[in-house]
Amino acid sequence: MGPLKNPTHEKFAQAVAKGGISTIAAYEAAGYKPSAPNASRLRKNPLIVARIAELVELGAAAAIASIGFAAIDLFRRLEQDIQDAKKAGKHEAAMKGRIAMIEAFGFTKDSPTLTHEAILGKPVNTEAKVGIAGDDVGVAPEAPANRFAHMLAELRKPLPARN
Repeated sequence: MGPLKNPTHEKFAQAVAKGGISTIAAYEAAGYKPSAPNASRLRKNPLIVARIAELVELGAAAAIASIGFAAIDLFRRLEQDIQDAKKAGKHEAAMKGRIAMIEAFGFTKDSPTLTHEAILGKPVNTEAKVGIAGDDVGVAPEAPANRFAHMLAELRKPLPARN
């Protein structure tokens, strides 16, 4: 749709879409003299309604995009910090970084793993046991049902003492 042809209507639509003020306040902010009936009537104009919806949708899309980029940036920073810790020989710090990454992205005991069953749309049996150490085939009765939870548990174990 794009901006409205009438600049005063566009200012009104933007003020309403921005939120936080009443329709009457948006009407005044657009440059009109205060009038509740006129503000209400303009707010119901189909072009105004469509423009407000468009502006709200654009604002939501921008917010989602900024959140997505922030998450990607944080993931990359955390991954770089983990790599730097490993290079510096700070293995415990690197392991804590991995734990933080696993927890931050929701891979805990309550989240299902992505198996071929989940990808193919078949129900995932959360009671089933899964192989460990990359063993994607077969069933290992001693392994937990969720590889990420198992990995998290392994990462939380204290490192062996060095002699």
